[in-house]
Amino acid sequence: MNEDYGYTNSYVSDTAPSVGQKAAAPKKRGGVSGGIVAIIVAACIVFGCVAGFVGGTVIGGVVPSLMAVIRDENKNNSNNNNSGTSSGSAASDLTIKEQTGEEISLASVADVVDKTKDSVVVIMTETVQRGTFIGNYVTSGAGSGVIISEDGYIVTCYHVIDSASTITVTLENGGDYPAAFIGGDEKTDVALLKIDATGLTPVTFGTSDDLRVGEAAIVIGNPMGLLGGTVTSGIISALDRKVTVEGKEMTLLQTSAAINPGNSGGALFDSAGLLVGLVNAGASEADIEGIGFAIPVDLVKSVIKELKEYGYVTGRPSLGLSLLEITDAFTAMRYNVNYLGVYVLSDSGDFRQGDLIAAIGKNTNVGTISDVSAALDKYNVGDTVEVTVYRNRRSVTIKVELVEYKPSEFNAAA
Repeated sequence: MNEDYGYTNSYVSDTAPSVGQKAAAPKKRGGVSGGIVAIIVAACIVFGCVAGFVGGTVIGGVVPSLMAVIRDENKNNSNNNNSGTSSGSAASDLTIKEQTGEEISLASVADVVDKTKDSVVVIMTETVQRGTFIGNYVTSGAGSGVIISEDGYIVTCYHVIDSASTITVTLENGGDYPAAFIGGDEKTDVALLKIDATGLTPVTFGTSDDLRVGEAAIVIGNPMGLLGGTVTSGIISALDRKVTVEGKEMTLLQTSAAINPGNSGGALFDSAGLLVGLVNAGASEADIEGIGFAIPVDLVKSVIKELKEYGYVTGRPSLGLSLLEITDAFTAMRYNVNYLGVYVLSDSGDFRQGDLIAAIGKNTNVGTISDVSAALDKYNVGDTVEVTVYRNRRSVTIKVELVEYKPSEFNAAA
């Protein structure tokens, strides 16, 4: 990946994120004031200009990064606050509609849109933020989603609904529904929602494994958080593109169809109107056009099944620790630490609160929680791995038996 270019998740917020911070969340439909529109446009400009998400910043040879994020604690607990939220439990089974046999390409993009437009929705969220000086306040944002069952299951990107306190889905016909969070996976950026509705028009799932570079690609989504149902078209530009999106390495489809803030969670269709990808990122350089990315649908299908049954993706190895990521000087001062990196949040086994993780096995590139996850991908649940930490200016090596990762609400219920 060329380090001169960066890519960012494509959803829109009414507050511009500070460096390293996740943008807020989506915007409730209704009367939109001129001030709100101006804020959204400003957020889009930020989207176009932000760069440098490929790799971290190394400071003095010590592990890098920014923002205090307690992954296993706050995020999942915030998601649990959604109205009607459930953790993997739902009243009905989820059976997705998949292609059967050879699908015939439709005559035009307009034909694809006629077949699929009712299956793509607008997603609006509100998130309670904790301010340093002004107390709690609410931010909003917008993204897209795709209907995958007649009885109201919807797939979107995890970052669209991450930490949202309320989620609202707007159908193509204008109907608004509160959505329950069924489960999500930050690693693959996939989330599953459920609304209380029937008789919906689900997409037909295609396969991303059979795609060829140069095939037609049609995107439907909600750019700028205001333009639900917008259609753009292009081609599949590349397959299996390894891209770093906001610090996370992903293997994605690349398309020339225009992707803008608000398109995240929207649909990427082929010429037969089959869902082949879930839109999640666009180029973050102002002078780059025609580069967008989508999660391959075959990966989306496998994650959906896990989320429906368990609420999370099973079989992922974890250190079993609560971790804190510190990636800027202000946060480092707040927590009274000298270095940027990933810290152990509380005593656990041989680990002590304040331990700075320096290496996992032979992997010394551990500056963010994403780096921790990437290092653990080489192992399985039950494996023993050596973790090196800095404690009181000394290096300490600890042997850890890896456990299965579970979001915090599942650990609390265990």
